[in-house]
Amino acid sequence: MFRSLLTHAPLNTFRPFRSADFSVLIQDSEPAWLPRLYATHHLIAVPFSREVGVERGSGSEGWSGRLGPGDVALHTAGAGHEVSWPEGVRCLYIHIHPHRLAVAARLAEPTGIASLPRHRDRLLQQAGRAMLDCAMRSANRSCADAGEIVDVITARLVDRYLAPSDAPPTVGTLPLDKLIERMHASDGECITTLARECGLTRAHFTRRFRSLVGLSPHRMRLAARIERAKSLLTTSRPLVEAGFACGFTDQAHFTKTFVRFTGITPSAYRESERRLTNAVE
Repeated sequence: MFRSLLTHAPLNTFRPFRSADFSVLIQDSEPAWLPRLYATHHLIAVPFSREVGVERGSGSEGWSGRLGPGDVALHTAGAGHEVSWPEGVRCLYIHIHPHRLAVAARLAEPTGIASLPRHRDRLLQQAGRAMLDCAMRSANRSCADAGEIVDVITARLVDRYLAPSDAPPTVGTLPLDKLIERMHASDGECITTLARECGLTRAHFTRRFRSLVGLSPHRMRLAARIERAKSLLTTSRPLVEAGFACGFTDQAHFTKTFVRFTGITPSAYRESERRLTNAVE
């Protein structure tokens, strides 16, 4: 999934549900763009704002069109996603791990889904609306309720949208998806150690990783810390504690890095998330 939102405009994001094999993100933003990032999860996007223009990818693989209420977008894991929207947009994103889909389909290995940048599926659109309602129903949101909705979505994907899945690219001897998950699971391993385990020099490892992911390993690790910080900032935890919990040694470094990745300060992000929550309620 998109581990960090790197844009030229602030994004107000609210992540009400996160589990081992799915997560839900509600996003409200001004015109912005995301660079090409490697996706580890399948993505179902359900727009709720007025119809907006969207451009995804570039060149012969690109798509340009307009998405609005009633549309959904499907994108398979294991692919790079580059997307921009020249207008403000509100959208709900559901990220589902390929293993969850494989279990539902009774397959031994993870499988892919069809990539459809604009598609009409009433059941998926209704499931997105139900997920939004579930997220906003009360302060005590239940991941079990969200999981039931994801089960409905998963069954629909298995029934209609399964597609052959390409083998994940590798960085040296390690599959890229496993490497990304490992990098996000721990900040304890240095880049040199990871490169050695891949059978590569640090320079070769960095070049290969950047060519596949769109980010350097160091920037990916920072992105992981910022994602964790975003989650902590939705609580009442003091800002400085959120920074320390995510591996930043002081508040100044935390604030500077957070602004670099999101375009706004941690305190402004917390306030924008509160406004977004109130708006969708």
